[in-house]
Amino acid sequence: MRRLDESLTRLAERGDRTGADVLIERVEHRLELGTDPTVVALDPRRTDMQIQQETAPAMRNRGPWIAAAAFGVLIVVALAAIVVLQATQEEEALVAGQPPGALEEFVAALHNNDTEAALALVNQPNLGFLPWLVALDTSDVEFTDCALIADGRVQCSTTFGPNHFYSRISDDPMDSTFTALIENGRLNGPQWPPPDELRPAERSFEQWVTETYPERYSEMFTEAGSVEHIRFSAASGAARTELANEYLASR
Repeated sequence: MRRLDESLTRLAERGDRTGADVLIERVEHRLELGTDPTVVALDPRRTDMQIQQETAPAMRNRGPWIAAAAFGVLIVVALAAIVVLQATQEEEALVAGQPPGALEEFVAALHNNDTEAALALVNQPNLGFLPWLVALDTSDVEFTDCALIADGRVQCSTTFGPNHFYSRISDDPMDSTFTALIENGRLNGPQWPPPDELRPAERSFEQWVTETYPERYSEMFTEAGSVEHIRFSAASGAARTELANEYLASR
């Protein structure tokens, strides 16, 4: 130890950097980078007190992995925040009785009489019903009193405004309910039963078509109809809208 002290003293007096100095610098540098320090050893075979360095291989290049992991955590936190925000917005809409999320977009599509946009928001839609309904003019249909029901589905009261075909040919309000499960920005299993007042209005209109335009009967009606004899298609709805004024004038 006495010889080592004397050697280190001579190196210090001469201004050379000693193994101890380099060791301290390496440790401080590694601590600042957040990685393990380089292993530094004095080589007893070297008379000039140069150092031999061995870097721990398992700890080398950990910096990029730490940065990648941190970035991944930020992404997860951001996605979680978005989901929470969307859920909060939907809850606020329901508290106000307004259609939430995808249902709000669905109502907007109906107000624009945009069949394609409405269909795009529904999983496994009845491809005849929505085109038929929109062709009857849904520009003023109202969705109100929206709320969650027992099975997690959203239910709203609906009223067809005065522009709708059945509102025009009937003196009774066309009220119903719309129910659907909102998942992943789409409406699953939507249920929209016809208003009770639709059936008598439809029977009267069918009788008039049978007498006045028998050649167009199959365009609008079918014996296999699930609601009265209605044929659910865009062409059927458009034909009803086309004949509405003439039908009203005949009564």
